[in-house]
Amino acid sequence: MGARVRSIAVFLGVFSALPVALVFPFAGVLLWAWIAFMNPHREAFGLAYDFPFNFYIAVTTLAAWVFSQEPKKLPPSVLPGLFIAFAVMFSITTYFALDYAHSYERWDKHIRTIVLVLAVMALTNTKLRIQSFLWIIAISIGYFAAKGGGYTLTGGTGRILGPANSFIADNNDLALAIIMTIPILNYLRITSANPIVKLACLAVILLSVVAIIGTGSRGGFIGLTVLAIGFITFTKPRLGAFLIPVAIACGVWAYAPTAWFERIKTINEFSTDESANNRFAAWRTSFAVALDRPLLGAGFSGIESDKVDFRYNKTDWRANAAQQEKSRTRAAHSIYFQVLGDHGFVGFGLWLAILGVGFYNLMRVITLARGSPELMWATHLARAFIVSFVAYLATGAFLSMAYYDVFLSLVALTAPLYQVVLQSARALNFEPERDAPFVPALQTAKAD
Repeated sequence: MGARVRSIAVFLGVFSALPVALVFPFAGVLLWAWIAFMNPHREAFGLAYDFPFNFYIAVTTLAAWVFSQEPKKLPPSVLPGLFIAFAVMFSITTYFALDYAHSYERWDKHIRTIVLVLAVMALTNTKLRIQSFLWIIAISIGYFAAKGGGYTLTGGTGRILGPANSFIADNNDLALAIIMTIPILNYLRITSANPIVKLACLAVILLSVVAIIGTGSRGGFIGLTVLAIGFITFTKPRLGAFLIPVAIACGVWAYAPTAWFERIKTINEFSTDESANNRFAAWRTSFAVALDRPLLGAGFSGIESDKVDFRYNKTDWRANAAQQEKSRTRAAHSIYFQVLGDHGFVGFGLWLAILGVGFYNLMRVITLARGSPELMWATHLARAFIVSFVAYLATGAFLSMAYYDVFLSLVALTAPLYQVVLQSARALNFEPERDAPFVPALQTAKAD
């Protein structure tokens, strides 16, 4: 009965909001992102579990955008072109994939992410819309952080997982998603005027730390370490930048069970750890594929296919089925080797270019807004993005999350963010300060 009620609630929530999307296409983008990021229908079960909500939301939103008076253009940036080029590239690599049926299933999922990314860049074109989109991310991932943190605090012993059949279903992937969201939550905390909202964001941040411990992810531990360093290096004010890493360390020390510490210690035993050796095997296979097919790779998740595995790892295959299954590689276990093996060196170059332009946009935002009280929110946001991105790149080195929709949407958001700040600076007739350092940790007392 509970599943049926939850399922009906999701249906009512989505389809009652669709008429709003017909009038305000950006509302459709928010609804689209909510379903994509949070997957509430996977939590509801029942009829809603496999219902294609985002198909109807996307069609409604895009149709409403075409017939609305919203501007029909993408931000004047190289970023939209790079996303489109990447989509074209991975469509070609899918067509020529070594296991087409296997790769096409992933292509169908990831091409929809690119459509969402382009919609975000086209319609998230004001400060209010940027804030709204960030709240969707905070609510979508913060829900699982609060839920998982509460479960761990109340004595739960099982590893925390995300919604089934989603980007964050695995415990390691959920840990990465939560890590990326913590800087966003902190940005919303420091820029919100309502003390209740500030307190709620802080509570979710602390529960996020506990939830990451509850996932049992060693990659999550690495991400927390990078996150703490990032807060101290890039975040202002300094007191908050110091207290949040301290809270992270205290949370780990107070709530991490002995089994978690023992698991983290195995990071130093990578030469004999079976999981680590499986990762090395996957990386070798991905690199071998890229060398053999530098322009095409193997196609999406190619090294997970029996055909590809047998082609590049014949010497690792054993006589009996049990040894055979144990020897084969599975996921790429690295965002870098994942893209390299999937799409070759050209696709990998496009993916790196997307990340590079995203960072470049953030540096331009910080430079443009430097010294302006009216644009301080943009400085805080750009620095939060940098911390989030660096944590993603560090943690993702051990996870197959190269096409994570939340991350790609945040990278896409850097283009309209820069345009909003540029227009605001021109309206204010503001000249940015030139002597303040890019990294707050290097700022002198005089510069303060």
